[in-house]
This record gives sequence, structure tokens and C-alpha cells, in this order.
Amino acid sequence: MKYPVLIISINGEELTHADVYNFRIETDIYSNLPKGSFILRDQGGIHLAKFNIKIGATVTILIIEGDNEASSSSNNNSLQSTISAAVPSILGDIGKKDDKMITYTPFVITDLFEDVKNTEALDGELYINFAHPWSIYTDFTNHAYPGMQVSELIRKVVEESQRGFNMAVDVKNYEDSSDSGSQPRYKICESDYEFITNKLLPYAQINDAAAYFFIDDIGVSYLQSFKTMFDKEPVANLVLTGEPEEEHEQLPTIVINSCSIDIAKEPTQSLSILSKVKTKIYIEDLFARKFISGNKLPVTACDLNKGSFFPIDFMLMHMINATSSHNFINRSFEDQFALSSTWQRDLDGMFKLNIYCSFAGCDVNVGDTINFISGPMVYPNNENSQNPIEHDRWLNGKWLVSRIIHNKDTNVDQTNSILTIIRPTFIITPKTTIVNKELLYQVM
Repeated sequence: MKYPVLIISINGEELTHADVYNFRIETDIYSNLPKGSFILRDQGGIHLAKFNIKIGATVTILIIEGDNEASSSSNNNSLQSTISAAVPSILGDIGKKDDKMITYTPFVITDLFEDVKNTEALDGELYINFAHPWSIYTDFTNHAYPGMQVSELIRKVVEESQRGFNMAVDVKNYEDSSDSGSQPRYKICESDYEFITNKLLPYAQINDAAAYFFIDDIGVSYLQSFKTMFDKEPVANLVLTGEPEEEHEQLPTIVINSCSIDIAKEPTQSLSILSKVKTKIYIEDLFARKFISGNKLPVTACDLNKGSFFPIDFMLMHMINATSSHNFINRSFEDQFALSSTWQRDLDGMFKLNIYCSFAGCDVNVGDTINFISGPMVYPNNENSQNPIEHDRWLNGKWLVSRIIHNKDTNVDQTNSILTIIRPTFIITPKTTIVNKELLYQVM
């Protein structure tokens, strides 16, 4: 049977295929930078003795879909030429993805340790963690920036920082933020990456909604709103049961092996998504010398024309005056309001599906949309028993891919994928299985 072949090199030296296991690589629109890990069998303690695997070493990764036979010795020469021609090796280079192969952007080793199995030879297993080079190549130069839109400043920092490697910016992947650009920004005693994530991204509003800044697995960076990503056309069909609609039947099909569903699951141990649905905010306007308070209601929805409802009882939200309170004082009025939107960003993942499937890295990317397809719900028809009533499951339809994990377990040739897909609200039509949408809390 053919499986995707995984090829990993460290500083240009290809690792033996059979010695690599428990491989995992993850990209996520919430965590900004791609990262991963794997275990390398260190027979005889050779890698530890030579110490050719060190912090900062370049890790290049190639996955060829459906061609594990290529890893055999008879095909090694042709495979090596494919690797040399395909895999980028300079930090910051953009990888490539097509329907047969994915070449990742170069990564760097961030930490490692050896689990010694034989104390005489000091051989065992090397546990290696790697990440995008921006995780360790950073620029700590202090800088004062004059007023400009937050989105423009993020692009500027990404392109111009003296971090030791270059990153190109494709303007079409960067949306303009809706701030006035009047606020100066100061980078002091922090890296360029920390400056973006801590002092710029929280204030990046796009059409009154929070912005997402992330780098995908091939090294392309994005600054976009949930709505922009969700409005894109689907790139694949995730099929549990049933068939895709005619307009989407030409898309790649990913068969779901299993899945789990999270609804309003806490993003952290101490904070519930529900606490952000109806937040009472406190803002001070220093110029008008006023103190303002009110409820910040959600602005993100899948499709208002089809009925965007949260899985929350309407009466609950009507009876309580807030689900939490938060103040954003000691900042400009514009920045305070932007923070109130960023505070609610977790609501975009109110519904979350974790999909377990075969390798799907060549078909989907984080920030893409997909169609979830499952068969209809069939109800008996009391008026005509020969003609049962069919309704579409509310899970069906478009979802945003927020996280992708590819992994290869011990002694398993197959590289599998875990896709996390999200959306903030129900999408309800007259044929949806939801019975009483009037009892649900609606996004205004």
C-alpha cells in the first residue's frame, strides 16, 4: 500500500526514514507560528557524539503524497534529486504546495534532549522540537514609530526587521486595519515578534472585528479578519456520509475517519467562551473627559441572511445584564475599543470540530474554508409514511480551518492529519434540523 513519504533533513543531511517516528507538525491561526517535533532513533549514540544536531540547526521537510515506495533504496537516487530541487533551505524561503507534494518553509531546532537507552554506548532516542525561525531569530532593536495604521506597521516590521533572515510580505494577504493611524508606537526592550503580538495585534481591528496574524506551514504570512477568511470559496469537501452538492463535486474529497465536536469549550482553564458573549466594558475618553460603559455584543457571524444564532438560550441572555466585565483604561480611546473586539476573538470558535483523516496537507491550508458533508436527518412523516421528511444537519456547510496537525506515529508508515474547523454561529435554513431557532440567542 502507498502512503505519503516523509523526508526530513537537518543541515542538509537526510535522516534515515526508519529512524524517524512520532513526527508532528502544527499550524494554527491562533498561535501565529508553525511548529513541530519528532523522535530520532540514535543508534550507537552517533548523533549525540558528533553533535551535528544542535539548537538553531535548519530542519527541512518534504512530504510526497501516496509514494512511500520512493523511500526504498532502489529509488533513493531519484528521490535525492527531487529533494535537492524542491526543498527550500534558506531561512525565510517560501515552500510550495500542490496536489502531490508539500515542501515546508525551513524550520530551526529550538530544543532537544536524549532519552538514553544504553548507558554504555549512550544511544537511545533524540526528542527534537522545531519551529519557524522567527521563534529564535529576533530583533531587539529599540524603535519609535510615527503614527500609521496598525496593519501598515505590522507589514513594515515583518519586512524590515534585522532579525538575521528576511521574510517577504504579499500585500494581498494583508488587510488594512480600520484604525486612524494617529497613534505612535514604541518598541522597547522586546523582540520584533513580541512587539507585533503584544503591542500591535491586540489593537488591529478590521471592520470592527479582531484581526488574525499567522504564518502557514510553507512560510506565507497573513493579517486577516475571520470574515475575510470565511468568505473564501471552499477548497475541499470533508465527507462523513453523503455526497457533495453539484457546485462542489469537483473539489478534493477528504474522508473523515472520526471526529469530535466542541461547543463553547473553554480556550483556557480559567476562562469560558461564554464569558465573552455579553461583556460589560469600561472605557475612558480622555479628550472628552468621559467614562463610558456598556455591553460589547458579538460582531462576527457566519451569515446573517441565513440566521446567525449562538448555542445559548435566549432567555438566559435576556435575564442577565452581562457575562463578564472588563476595563481597557489608560490607553487611547481608539485602542481601548480595539481591545474590546480582540477580547471577543475566541467567539469565532464557538463551534469546533476536530477531524481525524488521512494526510490532507496537499489539499487544505489554515485559513481555508471547507464543506462539511453528512447525510440528511430522516424523520417519519405522520401524514404520508411512504414519504419521510429529510432535514439537513446543522453541522453541514462551510467551516474555517483554524488548525492543521500532521503526524506519523511509532512503527506506522501512514502520515495522518487532524483538522480543526470552526465557526462562531449556527447557519440555519428552512431545511435545517434546528427546530426552534427563536429560543436561541441571535447575533444582532
